[in-house]
Amino acid sequence: MCPAALQSGQKAVCFTHETTIIQEETMDIRQLHYFLVLCEEMNYTRAAQRLFLSRQALRQSISALEAELCGPLFLSAHHKLTLTDRGMSLQRHAAPVVEQFQQMQASLRACLLYTSPSP
Repeated sequence: MCPAALQSGQKAVCFTHETTIIQEETMDIRQLHYFLVLCEEMNYTRAAQRLFLSRQALRQSISALEAELCGPLFLSAHHKLTLTDRGMSLQRHAAPVVEQFQQMQASLRACLLYTSPSP
């Protein structure tokens, strides 16, 4: 999280020079996954297709992350996306989290296949 942000329960408070923004929601694993796919594709249309989402739904998810993290994650110039420093930092931190979450899901699913329900 950016140094200008504090978290208290379910609210993230971002302090800027002129305003205070209060976000009611916090990021989730789905948003981080969407962000990482966009990092790989560097194109909203291709990332949305890969995620089976509308481009608008993907943009809304990324916008929510940007609002929570107090700034842009991507810059767009001449239809080309590049990561901001904040975006690179999130990518570095999110990649192992999402990977570990996916490994946990796979392990739990495998466990369910090999265990029978208790009477």
